[in-house]
Amino acid sequence: MDLDLDLDLDLDTSWIEKEEKRFSLALNYKKTHMDSISCIFIYIDRNHSIQKIIKKTECLTPESSILNSRLLQLIQENRHLNNGMKYKIFSILKYVIDLEPESIQEFTYGKDIVLHDCLKEIPVFNDILIESSIFIFHPLNSLYFFLKEDVMVIQPIKSILKTSSSRSTKKVTIITGVKQKDSKKRGTRKIL
Repeated sequence: MDLDLDLDLDLDTSWIEKEEKRFSLALNYKKTHMDSISCIFIYIDRNHSIQKIIKKTECLTPESSILNSRLLQLIQENRHLNNGMKYKIFSILKYVIDLEPESIQEFTYGKDIVLHDCLKEIPVFNDILIESSIFIFHPLNSLYFFLKEDVMVIQPIKSILKTSSSRSTKKVTIITGVKQKDSKKRGTRKIL
């Protein structure tokens, strides 16, 4: 039997490179830019309970940022849930571990290392810059979007018609199709 086997297979070997980086301490200590970041959308209902959590991955620009236009588009795309409820953005938090490479040994042995500004609140109308961090912390770096249920308060519409409890009355004359010649003669006047 003659089998014609195609040995030209496309294998994904990117996981091998990641594992080699994890085991190579010299590479782990360098801060590198991120290509993508996890975006976690947390939906909160009107009773302040978490309704749902959705995690997505967002690609970053070559400068390791998310532009304001893309940020607004992300918020707009994720405002609705399948239950038909609308949500509005409440807060955006950026979590990036800023540990310096020379402090990683102390951090792993449980010494008191201060992580400066790992969790920051981000304004909605600015570009988001994702700072460089050590490769092993890239999966932990995330953006958290807190969306609160949009509760619309509906005000009752006041009627222009006279109610039975009204004591004062107004006369309104509506003239259609007739041009007014003298605006001083025609008008409303208050009856005392």
